[in-house]
Amino acid sequence: MLSEAGLKVSALPDGTNLFTVQLAPGIADIKMQSVLSKEHRIAIGRKAKDGLLRIKVNETILFRDNNKLLQSFKDAVKSASA
Repeated sequence: MLSEAGLKVSALPDGTNLFTVQLAPGIADIKMQSVLSKEHRIAIGRKAKDGLLRIKVNETILFRDNNKLLQSFKDAVKSASA
């Protein structure tokens, strides 16, 4: 579902709540980070030198509705796309 928005999310080996996120070309990571933080109260890091975002999922996010969580990322990607 997130792949439709231009995000490729991969679990880290042996990581229970750790993931990498690869952004499609044209998605501004800092803008996406800002939208997620300000509009949806979701904190993510910045892109590393290898071009991947690393995210740690706090279990409290599981209390949110899955569809609303997905829509939060879609909204952020839309705002951050060139």
